[in-house]
Amino acid sequence: MKKFIFLLFLFGCGAIEPKSAKIVLLTPPSVPKELAYIVATYLEEAKNYGLDNTTYYAITEIKWGNAEAIAKQVGVVGVCEPGYERVDDSEGGYWKRRITIDERLKDYRVLKAVVYHELGHCVHNAQHSADDENIMYPLVSSKFVASEGRWAYYKNKMFDYIKNGGQTYGSLTYCLDNQGDL
Repeated sequence: MKKFIFLLFLFGCGAIEPKSAKIVLLTPPSVPKELAYIVATYLEEAKNYGLDNTTYYAITEIKWGNAEAIAKQVGVVGVCEPGYERVDDSEGGYWKRRITIDERLKDYRVLKAVVYHELGHCVHNAQHSADDENIMYPLVSSKFVASEGRWAYYKNKMFDYIKNGGQTYGSLTYCLDNQGDL
């Protein structure tokens, strides 16, 4: 059965291979079909950038929902909950993670920026960046979504930040929408 589940993941997410025997035992999270391509693209691009994606398997679900209610703050459009439940095992255990993307998001480029931001938190333990040209900046910037041609620049800036230690992540995080409309 484990082999069958793993093969489904290979076909569904672009042959992303886990790097640890412990992680192989976990199943990939449930992901809404509207977000599956963005998530798979993020994982493939992060892997190609040399980042370790094994923490992805600790995410139990990526879902649509009311991000404002989870974060208890108006304007929140994405939430990574990095430690909502502890699972103990023979190797010391891990914390389950989940991502909620606000169900009001309709613009694909805004949605992509928010999903990348929250995966940066939940998969790569990245904190918010003070650099407003980094996707890990806590506000969704209109510049991230204004030009598809500039997307690679902002995405690579985020991956550089993660690779160079923009990490050590602690609590609930969120992404605020500063555009007025979603």
